[in-house]
Amino acid sequence: MKVLMFSAYDQPDKFQTRTFDNAKELVRLGHEVTVFTNSYCHFSKTERLNSHENYRLEKIEGVKTIWMKTPSYKGNGLSRGVNMLFNFLHSIRLSRKLINECDVVLGTSSPPLTSIAAYIISKIYRAAYIHEIRDVWPDSLVLLGSISTFNPIYIFFKFIEKFTFKRATKISTVVPFVFDHIEENGGNREDVSYIPTGISFDNLEEPIQHITQESEFKVLYIGGFAKVHDISSIIEASEILQAQNIKAFKFTLIGYGEKKKYYENLVKEKQDRNIEFLPSIEKHQVITTAREADLLIHSIVDTPLTKWGSNPTKLYDYM
Repeated sequence: MKVLMFSAYDQPDKFQTRTFDNAKELVRLGHEVTVFTNSYCHFSKTERLNSHENYRLEKIEGVKTIWMKTPSYKGNGLSRGVNMLFNFLHSIRLSRKLINECDVVLGTSSPPLTSIAAYIISKIYRAAYIHEIRDVWPDSLVLLGSISTFNPIYIFFKFIEKFTFKRATKISTVVPFVFDHIEENGGNREDVSYIPTGISFDNLEEPIQHITQESEFKVLYIGGFAKVHDISSIIEASEILQAQNIKAFKFTLIGYGEKKKYYENLVKEKQDRNIEFLPSIEKHQVITTAREADLLIHSIVDTPLTKWGSNPTKLYDYM
């Protein structure tokens, strides 16, 4: 089969690799796979293409990869919305320019316009359309208190969600308890498959070396620093150990996120020398870096979001 996969954030050698990991496995099974993704990395805030390039076609481990030029952005404001729009427009334009035929088109739900582009392309080529749920947008934004159900952004994204649920040939989800939600919003639960994020052992690199004493007990967290990540409990655990004069534990927190600077400043105020913050590492470095630890932490706050389950990629890598 000829398969097209559309993503905005996934990159083969960076921080989120699900699309490419799945694509490589499909290639190994004998299928021809092309991945469309943004040239601007959502995580590292770096641009892959040169200033004169609108797109680039290259083959990465058997996967045809089309890097689409998209504008940079910071935060969740207008500039990110423009980036989403560019992803949508370029996905349609470049697929028509570079692809002659296909059998299956997959689009991820984050951002929602990416999956709408995949649907349009599936209609152009009369191919099967797969909608992949990464996040339950836009209801998750409401449960986090970011927007209300009366917000025009919510209404727009809710329309897209229902549209994709109704028209998808099949629906793939990384969260396990979303079947009722899909059915309540126009989808058919019989067409839904729960496919959690897997682990790729390809291209494992040597771990990043941290300078530690032999007597230290190494506690490691690798992941995000957003509202849903319970970094406060990790900091509190270190405080408790310090209060009991237990100095053997060394906490290393690796990753990125909107609240990372806040936590770094909090630790400085508390003068907690048992906690260090390090920059994000690339996906292929996670497992080998985790091997250096004595204890691995996965922390998450108790929010209504957990009713759909979660997709803690760090937990799979830890295990």
